[in-house]
Amino acid sequence: MPNLQNKLYALIIGLVILTSTFVIFRFLRKDKKPTPPLSIEKEEKAEVIAHNITLKELSPNKVKGWEITSKTAKFFKHKKDIECNDVNCKLIMKNNKIAYLHSEKTKINKSKDIFLEGPVSGNFDEFQLSGKNFEYSFKNHTLSTSSPLILKHPLLKIFSNKTFIELKKKKISFFEEIKSEFNIDELQQQPSRSSA
Repeated sequence: MPNLQNKLYALIIGLVILTSTFVIFRFLRKDKKPTPPLSIEKEEKAEVIAHNITLKELSPNKVKGWEITSKTAKFFKHKKDIECNDVNCKLIMKNNKIAYLHSEKTKINKSKDIFLEGPVSGNFDEFQLSGKNFEYSFKNHTLSTSSPLILKHPLLKIFSNKTFIELKKKKISFFEEIKSEFNIDELQQQPSRSSA
C-alpha cells in the first residue's frame, strides 16, 4: 500500500503544481495588455467610377451653378463625395459662363461645394488666374483661395496670398501680402472714361 500512497501523493502534488502554474500564468496574463491587432487603413473604394463625364448642378431658379467635365470621376456613397481627375470647371450665372477653371483634382461634397486642387488655372471676366487650391461655395456663389494667387489682366498683374471672389457682384478682395505690377504706357493708351 505504501507504494500506492506514494503514487497518489505524487499525482496530487503534480495536479497542484499544474493548477498553480495555470493560475499564475492567467494572473500574469491579465496584467498584460493585449497586443492590438495590426491596423491597416484601407482606402475606401468608390461605389461607381465613370470616365469622360460631365456633371452639372444649378440652383432651383437656375441663377447660379457649375458644370464639370472630368476624365475620371469616383462616386463615394458613404462620404457622399465625388472625386474627379483632370477637371474643366465652368461657373455659371444666369446661363452664362462667368468663370472657367482647370485643375488636376477636384472634390465635390454633398453641399455641392467644389474643392479644386492644383495647380489650378483659369479665367474670370477679363482676368486670368493661377494658383494652387480653390474652393467654390455653391450656396454663396463665391470662389476663394488661401494659397498664393496670380491674377493677370491686360493692364496689370496682382499677387495675393488670400483671395475672395464674389461672382454675382464681380467683386474681388485681396488679403495678405498683396503685390501689384502695371505698365504705365498701357494705362496711358487706354481711352479715358469720362462721365457725361
